[in-house]
Amino acid sequence: MLHSFCKFSHAQLQLLCQLRDRCKKYEDDAKVVRAQNMKRIKEHEIRETEARQEVIDLLFAMARDRKHSNELLDKEIKHLRRESTDLLQHDERFDKNISETVNRLEHRLRVLESQQQFLQISSKSTLMDCNHNLHCVTS
Repeated sequence: MLHSFCKFSHAQLQLLCQLRDRCKKYEDDAKVVRAQNMKRIKEHEIRETEARQEVIDLLFAMARDRKHSNELLDKEIKHLRRESTDLLQHDERFDKNISETVNRLEHRLRVLESQQQFLQISSKSTLMDCNHNLHCVTS
């Protein structure tokens, strides 16, 4: 019954079969190429994902290092501030001690000058008394 609808020659049928086989081969080749491409795409996606993960890991490591560095810098800054405060307090105490010492020395100098004046006056008076007494004794 099929022969009644198909009026193809044997050569034409052979050519159609060859074309069909070629199409089948091209489809099979295309499937293989698609599968290879999909495999390459998957491998590329895997490498891309791994590379992204490495970048993320590196960024986290950098952030941790930066945080650690900041913590160390904060500690150093706090230490330097404490040291600076201690030095300022020491300088203030030192300045106060110097000021007190200068005041005591100035007071002592005034006392000594006063004593010196008293001794000068006293010795003049004593000298005059001695001269008077000597004059009286000799006269």
